[in-house]
Amino acid sequence: MVAATEGRRRGLAFAGIVAGLAAVGLYLTMMPGEGQRASRTSAAVSAAPSPSAATTAPPTANSTPPTETDFDIYALLPMAKERFAKAAGVAHAFTVAYTTFRHDEDLAARIARFKAYTTDELGATLARDVSSAGAIEQERADQVVARGDARLKSIRDMADGSVVFVVVATQHVTSAKGTENRVEEYAVTVTEVGSEWRVHDIQPAAVGQEGDVQPSADQPAGQGGSVP
Repeated sequence: MVAATEGRRRGLAFAGIVAGLAAVGLYLTMMPGEGQRASRTSAAVSAAPSPSAATTAPPTANSTPPTETDFDIYALLPMAKERFAKAAGVAHAFTVAYTTFRHDEDLAARIARFKAYTTDELGATLARDVSSAGAIEQERADQVVARGDARLKSIRDMADGSVVFVVVATQHVTSAKGTENRVEEYAVTVTEVGSEWRVHDIQPAAVGQEGDVQPSADQPAGQGGSVP
């Protein structure tokens, strides 16, 4: 009797152990493996919004500065490039012609040389100055030969149809007294007359026009005075 009871107890204990092992085996088969857990963790991290992605990127500003080839200084002028170039050419050519002469040349030829670039009024004024008896006698006595050269230094003022240039004039002078270079700066005012540009005033730069590029009512065009 005792032996039978002991056998039943061992049978029940064995059955319990088997049931426990079966439950543990079922749990283990249902658990995800290391690879599955890693995949799920990676998927969860990937699904989470990134702070940089959640923030809207600012628009890109187009602030590229103009290059030397893009920038056109002539676009800032009150006249086209071609007109300005013609005005500058007249100021240069006039200064060279006016400061070039010989003591023994025909006076009419000398006057015609610079009058080709002036208004009628200024041309007449300058012609009177170089034709004065005192100037002619002095140049002949000293046997003066002057070759003029010119360089445009700056623009003093500008308006549509009129420009005041500061011109550096150099006279290479040969005379009975020797040789020398005479350098002067002039304010040369050039105005558009019809389809041409003409010099209507010339003064030493220190006392020349400061910006009134149009003839005033009190001063007719071309009668601003001659160069000393």
